[in-house]
Amino acid sequence: MKRKEKSSKESAAEIEEALGSSGRIRVMKFLVKNPTSEPALTVSRLKTLTGLRRGNVEKHLETLVKSGWVEEIPIDGGKKYKLRMEKPEIAALIRFFKEIGYV
Repeated sequence: MKRKEKSSKESAAEIEEALGSSGRIRVMKFLVKNPTSEPALTVSRLKTLTGLRRGNVEKHLETLVKSGWVEEIPIDGGKKYKLRMEKPEIAALIRFFKEIGYV
């Protein structure tokens, strides 16, 4: 079955929701930058890297997972998170972050 293409309104809404807060942008920054070079990061690691409270990191990750930009990977006793590199929005965001020197 062929996947239905998103309308421009749906795409705009997805982008606005995913990047709708400075905290989410900071979480995305460290998922892109990933200074630890781990394949995926825990909430605790992202809390440390971003300086955000654990509950805020969890809420931002929930939104990013819902948007399809971040993948949640179950591990023993918890979860790890990584970017969904197959998404064109992620590739564009990485290019943008690098071009402006954000990562």
